[in-house]
Amino acid sequence: MKFKHIILLIFILLSGIAAARENADLTAGKAISANAIWGPGMEMMHAIHDSCDNTKAPSFGDCFVEQMKNMGASPEAVEFAKLTGNQGFMRDFKETGKVDVAFAVYPFRANENQVCFLVNGTPNMIDIDDYDYISKINLKKNKVYNQIFKKYPNVSIWPGDRSGTEYPVTRKLPDGGQQFIINYRLQDGCHACTLIGLADLAFNFDRNGKFTGITIIDVLKLQASTKESVIQGEYANPGKTIKIKAGQPFTIALKSNATTGYQWRIADTLNENIVYKTGEIYLPPQNSIPGAGGKEEWNFIGNHTGTTDIIFKYIRSWEKSVKPSK
Repeated sequence: MKFKHIILLIFILLSGIAAARENADLTAGKAISANAIWGPGMEMMHAIHDSCDNTKAPSFGDCFVEQMKNMGASPEAVEFAKLTGNQGFMRDFKETGKVDVAFAVYPFRANENQVCFLVNGTPNMIDIDDYDYISKINLKKNKVYNQIFKKYPNVSIWPGDRSGTEYPVTRKLPDGGQQFIINYRLQDGCHACTLIGLADLAFNFDRNGKFTGITIIDVLKLQASTKESVIQGEYANPGKTIKIKAGQPFTIALKSNATTGYQWRIADTLNENIVYKTGEIYLPPQNSIPGAGGKEEWNFIGNHTGTTDIIFKYIRSWEKSVKPSK
């Protein structure tokens, strides 16, 4: 297959996660929808801070939800905030079948403010970064992860980029179930430590929307070169045909500069009978030069025998009527 340019945890606030899971269980079967989206501006958020900052937890969360009501948030938006343990609000929603995706913002966290939930299944609401789920996966079953672990015994798993709505990759399974493929970072011990690898994990649901567990899709190891970090087995030459076996993962690397607002997107529908995407991530440059570019790593898996093209476009998402830069 060829790809071408056009012109060619550990995770934060575990108590809040536990509260969200407890509330989700209490409301099992209750549909969560785009009606719960709330878009407060900066003035609203400043007003909430002014009203609630001197209130200690858990009363702080109660204050936050009360302020949402006062500012005209819909009943659905308020109810969703309660499901998060009074920590966040829904910013976007993606309908994907029996199980849907809800994107939330936790505005009062020190970091990792973007949160993603798989909703309307059983259980009714799963935080994809809930360590109680992630910790059940034995990553040591994966050969590449073992290589990473031997070199970095303090390796830990952290959320990937949770901004936007391009993730998770959603696939319909042959038995009628759903699979959500999500990217995570492997770092050398802490949130701010060296990025040493990437892991793609799949949350699986049966045809009735019941969660059946997490499986390992792929683990990628980063290797430091003199100029940049390189993933084993990555392809960066759009003129070179990529030959892989069915079931084999591979990575396409595209030069990118997040400081410009541009990002790569797939320009045409993938032929998922032949290849499907498992995720993408932006890797900033190793040097600290202001405005320097990095690269985007796009991960795929060969599905069945055949030949196809993967076509990318380099765009700013808000420029709707502008031709791609590349």
